[in-house]
Amino acid sequence: MSAPGPAAAGLTAPSPLRVWLLLTRESLADAMRRRIVPLIAAMALLSLFLVDNCTGCSPAIEVQGQAVAGGEVAGVLAVSLLVVLGLWTLVLAGVLASDHLMEPLADGSATLVLSRPVSRASFALSRLAGVLLLSFATGALLLLAAAVLLSQRQGLAVAPALAALGACLAGCVTVGGLAMLASLLLPRVAAALLVFGFVWGIGVVNAAGCSGAQLEGLLGAIHRLGPPLASSMILALAAWVEPLVPLGDAADVALRSAVWAGASATLLVLGFRRRELS
Repeated sequence: MSAPGPAAAGLTAPSPLRVWLLLTRESLADAMRRRIVPLIAAMALLSLFLVDNCTGCSPAIEVQGQAVAGGEVAGVLAVSLLVVLGLWTLVLAGVLASDHLMEPLADGSATLVLSRPVSRASFALSRLAGVLLLSFATGALLLLAAAVLLSQRQGLAVAPALAALGACLAGCVTVGGLAMLASLLLPRVAAALLVFGFVWGIGVVNAAGCSGAQLEGLLGAIHRLGPPLASSMILALAAWVEPLVPLGDAADVALRSAVWAGASATLLVLGFRRRELS
């Protein structure tokens, strides 16, 4: 008679979902121990402090020689503040991801995990998920706190801020996935610096395009085809400023944001599968 198998002995193998959740929990714990987290958090809190100070002011400005109502000015200022907070959240996601996958590869722990019945796709996506969970929590805290302040002091609706938070989270997936992919090809410092240039560069281009600037050539292509890191948040907040500034097509930007988020995660998996493990 043959010996009983693992199932008969009550030692069933964990499901792939359970394994992925365990890896994600470990990835989140690793992300929270990173030394860069307090620095990025301090910068984000400084931005929130500026929100606290700026939400109480109602400057008067003129656009094309015509006076603009204080409420409209408050809307433009509010959009600018929330987008800056959102971009800092994207930077946090990218900087954390820029060596979050390479660290276990360097110390050999990734090789030990992958020697078990764990796929490379599951391991890479769990490392990305840990970064995203920390970034999501930070972004939610910052953007919702700012939205409450703006609602109390300027009478702006909170619902657009919730939509902007969703756009910010989609941007985190894009930036985190691309940063983690870049870390497989570039040194750690170069990948981290690339994140800053990528996020703020696209943010400035998106802001210019949404404000009505005529962008041609490479800048126009980046705005129309690239990841809408700032555009998605700006258009989500359209209810605050659209009577003053025509922003663009929200449906097209939302679709492009989802496509870039999915593509970045897919490219990460494909890139990690081709990575040679020492």
